[in-house]
Amino acid sequence: MNSKELLKLKLAGKPTERNLFCPAIYEHKARLINRSVSEVAGDIELLKQAIFAEYEIYQPDMLMIGIDIYNVEAQALGAEIVWPDAQDIVPHIKEKILCDISEVENLKMPEISHAGRIPMFLEAAQYINHKLERYIPVRGVLSGPCSIAAELMGIEPLIMAMILEPEKINKLLDFTTSFVINYGKELYQTGTIGVFVRFSGLAAATVA
Repeated sequence: MNSKELLKLKLAGKPTERNLFCPAIYEHKARLINRSVSEVAGDIELLKQAIFAEYEIYQPDMLMIGIDIYNVEAQALGAEIVWPDAQDIVPHIKEKILCDISEVENLKMPEISHAGRIPMFLEAAQYINHKLERYIPVRGVLSGPCSIAAELMGIEPLIMAMILEPEKINKLLDFTTSFVINYGKELYQTGTIGVFVRFSGLAAATVA
């Protein structure tokens, strides 16, 4: 029984012959092909190789098409990414593009399928799903609305704006939510079984 068949049983609430192994592997993909995270996060062919290496080495029951998480959406919205050469250092945003919450009015919704590196992840999702869909579930990965907002302006400024200017924060979260929905629809069109939404530690930070 392959991974896809096991997942169907699990979702139906039926017993399976073993527990499913579904690790969330992101930047570690690069190590599997002895490349830096920056290299794999910016090259479609290396990304495909890294995902296949993950499949062969770990034999997971689910693949998620993601690396350099949290930066992809912010880049698509205009943020500049710094690409370190070191193998074990993750790319990061050079500077937040919202210096003040009032700048939310300047945000424009891009054409998702052509924004930043999103086309690369859509292509990878479609390719991997086409090759492995008979054997293993393939899911897309994107950041949640609060995570994107935090990447655009920083967690602490975001929390302060939630307290001091909630109406503008509502506009920002409406925008990032629409972005997530649009990106999710594009991922779904690649044939993946669904979308895995990543959230930052914002909720915990707010509670604390």
